[in-house]
Amino acid sequence: MALSGIELSAGIVIGSNNAIDAKYGTYADVATAKSEIGSSLRYQGLTVGILSGGSVVEYWWKDGIADGDLVQKGGGAAWGDITGTLSDQTDLQSALDGKQATITGAATTIDDTDLTASRALVSDGSGKVAVSDVTSTELGYLDGVTSAVQTQVDSKTAKLITTNRQTASYTLVLGDADKLVEMNVATANNLTVPPNSSVAFATGTQILLAQYGAGQTTIVAGSGVTIRSNGSKLKLNVQYSGATLIKIDTDEWYLFGDIVA
Repeated sequence: MALSGIELSAGIVIGSNNAIDAKYGTYADVATAKSEIGSSLRYQGLTVGILSGGSVVEYWWKDGIADGDLVQKGGGAAWGDITGTLSDQTDLQSALDGKQATITGAATTIDDTDLTASRALVSDGSGKVAVSDVTSTELGYLDGVTSAVQTQVDSKTAKLITTNRQTASYTLVLGDADKLVEMNVATANNLTVPPNSSVAFATGTQILLAQYGAGQTTIVAGSGVTIRSNGSKLKLNVQYSGATLIKIDTDEWYLFGDIVA
């Protein structure tokens, strides 16, 4: 008797074939799966089994074959390109493990509070960050400074004249720059202007002179020094006469004031 068809038992169901690729695994973690299945062995849709908490979780190369394309099947929690549970994110965990748990070092003094506004920061005696008394406005006054401020200040002429009173013949020293040198001597005396090689006054230096005592003061040019004055006059006129020396070149000075030959 010829059969016209095949009779199927009620318990048999015909469905699609879901063959599992030999590369399915399972793998200890996502990183291992990526390492053992090189790019030449991957294809879009390839599924692998990853051990997670005693269970096998399926991952697949969903949108390509790059490392970043391996994601968990069936969704799960996703943050940007991170898919699955935190325990599955071996790369993320490694990154987190490499971070500093708490702030240490110099910044520990400012890790939980705001700083005083508009103040300069300094390193305190313990090497920690601290707020100074200097305001941002005060700090701004230094904007454009090209050299040491104190050096610049020291090079300026003082508004108040400092005096240097001598009681005998005297040779000028560097500290006499921009001062008044008083000669308080009862008898004739000399005030010597030294050569630049021994006392290097800056060009432009001025020194005030006064004959405080009765003895007449003569201004003497040191070795190699030229003093230029009206009529080559080099003596202060009388008691309480004054004059001014101004350096105009390496060993050249002007002398003018109440002077005589």
